[in-house]
Amino acid sequence: MTVDQELFADTLPTYLTRFVGRAQELQDLVILARFRLVTICGVGGIGKTRLAIELAKILRANSFAHSQYSDAFWVPLVGVTNSADVPAAVAAGIGLQGPTGDRAVLALENTLRDRPALLVLDNCEHIAAACRELLTTLLARCPNLTVLTTSRIPLGLEMERVYVVPPMRDDAIDLFAERAVRTAPTYALTAVNSSTINDVCERLGGLPLAIELAASWINVLSPRDLLSKIDETMDVPSHGPVEDRHRSMHGVLDSSWQWLSDSDRSVLAALGVFVGGFTHEAAAEVAGATLASLTSLSERALIQRLPDTVGGSRYQVHELIRTYVLGRLEAAGPEVAKAVRSRHFDYFLRLAEGFETSWNTPIEPESNGPLAAEQGNLDSAMNWALSEGEAERALRITDAVDAFYPYSLPRNSNRLDHIYRALSIPWTDSRPIGVRARAKALCRAGHIEVDFDPEAARRLFQEAHPLFDSVDDRVGVAASVRGVGFGYFFEGQLTTARRYIKDGLDLAAAAGDSQGVAWCYYSLADIATVDGRLADARKNFEHAVTLFHQNGAPFGQYRAHIRLINVNRLDGRWQESVDSARSALDLQRAHRFTAESADLLEALALTAGALREFESAARLTGAGVTWRVAYDEPVHVHNLNVAEQTHQFRAHLGDDLWTQAYEQGERLTSEGTVALAGEVIEHLAAVLPAHPAGLTEREIEVLRLVADGLDNSAIADHLVVSPRTVHAHLRSVYAKLGVGTRTAAAHEAQRLHLV
Repeated sequence: MTVDQELFADTLPTYLTRFVGRAQELQDLVILARFRLVTICGVGGIGKTRLAIELAKILRANSFAHSQYSDAFWVPLVGVTNSADVPAAVAAGIGLQGPTGDRAVLALENTLRDRPALLVLDNCEHIAAACRELLTTLLARCPNLTVLTTSRIPLGLEMERVYVVPPMRDDAIDLFAERAVRTAPTYALTAVNSSTINDVCERLGGLPLAIELAASWINVLSPRDLLSKIDETMDVPSHGPVEDRHRSMHGVLDSSWQWLSDSDRSVLAALGVFVGGFTHEAAAEVAGATLASLTSLSERALIQRLPDTVGGSRYQVHELIRTYVLGRLEAAGPEVAKAVRSRHFDYFLRLAEGFETSWNTPIEPESNGPLAAEQGNLDSAMNWALSEGEAERALRITDAVDAFYPYSLPRNSNRLDHIYRALSIPWTDSRPIGVRARAKALCRAGHIEVDFDPEAARRLFQEAHPLFDSVDDRVGVAASVRGVGFGYFFEGQLTTARRYIKDGLDLAAAAGDSQGVAWCYYSLADIATVDGRLADARKNFEHAVTLFHQNGAPFGQYRAHIRLINVNRLDGRWQESVDSARSALDLQRAHRFTAESADLLEALALTAGALREFESAARLTGAGVTWRVAYDEPVHVHNLNVAEQTHQFRAHLGDDLWTQAYEQGERLTSEGTVALAGEVIEHLAAVLPAHPAGLTEREIEVLRLVADGLDNSAIADHLVVSPRTVHAHLRSVYAKLGVGTRTAAAHEAQRLHLV
C-alpha cells in the first residue's frame, strides 16, 4: 500500500500524530477481542478513540492474512443526538446512506449477515440504549460480525466484554515528549526534566488529551513553571460545571484559553458550532480562521487535522474541547453566539444551493461527496433555522438539501418532515427570494407527497402556482401546472392529467425551460403507459431521454430508461428492453443513484422472467425488495405488476428453486446487487439472438399460450395487453411459421420445443 492509500483510502481514521504507548492495553484488548463485542470504557480524554483505532488496525492486519474480516467499518456517533437515528447513522457508516429506523436495521442485517466484518462504533455513551438494542439484533443475526465500541459507560449487553482504559503511567512521559517536539522541535527528555514532567503527567491524571494540551505550552514554560501553573489552575474554580475527575482537564483548558490571543479565542469558540468536523474554507467563513490561527490551535492540540478520503484536509475538535468552547461562545453573549450560528447557516446554505445547481448535471458525483461529508453540519444548520423561526432560510435549505434525494441525501423518511416544518413557520415575506423559496418548497413537498396522497400533492402544487406567478417566475409556473397534472395522474384521472401536462409543456416551452419540456414528455409517456398506448409511451420516453441528454441531466435519463425497460417488455420488444436496462444501469453506476434502483431491478427481473430466465428473475426480485426496503423507496414505475408476474415465474421454476434464488438476491449487498444486474443484462443480450424461427420473445410467449389452449381474450388478460395487440402478434406468428390456424401454430410450438 502506498502512503497516499494508507492516509486517504483507509476506512479507519488516520491521525497525523504518532500513536504513543499503550502497548499493554493493546495486548490485553487483542486477547479480549476474541469475544464478539468489546466496549472500551473510560472518562473523556482518556484516549478511547485512538485506542480503538489502533486495536482495529491490529485486528484487521492480523485477520486479513487469514481472511477473517472482509471489511472494517468506522462509525462516529458523537453527532447523533436522537436515539432513533442510530440505525441510520450506522447504516451510513457502512455505505448505506438512505435507510432509517427498522429499514436501516434490515439493511444492516442484509449487508452484514454473511460478511466477516469488524464494526467500530465510537462515542456511544449518550445513546447507549439505542446502541444496545441495535447490537442485540445485529450480533444475533450476523454470525460473522465483531463489534468494538467506545463509551464512557458499558452498554449493558450480556455478551459484552468491558475494558476500562487506565490513565497513562510509564508511557505518559513519552507522550508528553512526542507532542512537545511538535511545538519545540529540539525539545528532548533529560535526566533533569524527566522527573518534573512525570509530576506534570500525574497532576493531569494521566489523561492523554490533557497531557497533549499541556505539552503544547513547553515553548513558553519550563517543566517546573508548567507544573506550578497546573497546580494554580487546579485550585481555581473552572469555567462552568466540572466533574471532580475532570478538574485537571478543565484547569488545563482554562489555562489554554487564557494563553490564546483574542483572535484565536474568537476562532476556537466559533469552531465549536461545527458538527462532524469542518474544512479550512468553512473555518475561514464561519470562524474567521486563517491558516495561521488553525496552525496555532493545532500546535496547541486544541484541534486536529485528519486527511479526508480524497486527499484533502478536514479538522475536528475533540468533544470535550468542543463542549468547553461552546460554553465560552454562549458566555460571550446571545448576539455573538447568534452571529456565529448565522454565519454557519449561511455557509452551508451556499454550499447546498451551489451544489443544487449541479444536480441533474454531469458533475453530480463530484457534488454528492461533499454534501455527504457535511450531513451533520447541514442538519445542524437546518435545525437552527427551524428553531429560530427563520422562514426563508429554513425553506431554502430544506429545498436545497432535498435536491439530493437521488443519493438518499436526505433520508427519505425525513424529507417531508423537514419541508413541512419549514412551511409551518409563520410567513409574511413578500420579497421575491422569499416568495420563490416558499413556492419551491411547496412543489418539493408535492413531488414527495404524490406517491402517498395525490390529492394533498395537487393542493400543494396549486398553492405554489400563484406564488410563482406573483414574482413572474414562468419556469416555476410551468412546474406547478405540471405538478397538478401529476396529482391527477396518480389519482387515476388520466384525461385531466394529460390536459394539465400539455398545458405545462406549452408554458415550459414558452419560458425556454428545456428541462421542464423534457419532464412533460416523460409524464405524457407515463400516462400513455397506463392507458395502454405503448407506442406513444415509447416515443415520448425516447424524446425525453434525448432532451435530458441534451440538457446534461443524467437523473432524468436514468428514470426514463427504467420506464423504457418496462414499456418495451410490455410490447414484446426484448432487445430494446435489455438495451434500456443497460443504459439505466450504466447511469446508476456512474452517478451512484440510490433512488428508483429498486424499480430498475424489478423491471429487469420481469424481462428476465419473460425470457424464461427464471432463476435470474428470482434473484433480481429478492435484491429489488431488499433495496426498496433499505432505501425506503416506493414503486414509481406504472404497470410493473411484479406480484402477478413473479407468481407465474415461480410456478414455472418451482417453489424450492425460486425461494433459494430469491433469498440469494435478498442477501446481496448494494454492490453485489449492481453486479448481478450487470451479469443478467449481458446474459440476456447473449441469448436473445438464438430465439427460433425469427420470433420475438413476445411472439414466443403468445405462441406458448396458444399451445396451452388460451383464446385471444385470455391471452390479453394474461399479458396485460389489448386483444387487438394479441391479434397483431398472432398474424406475425402465422406469417413467420407459415401456418394459418391455431392448431397448426400449436404443433409448430411443440416442434420448436417451446412447450
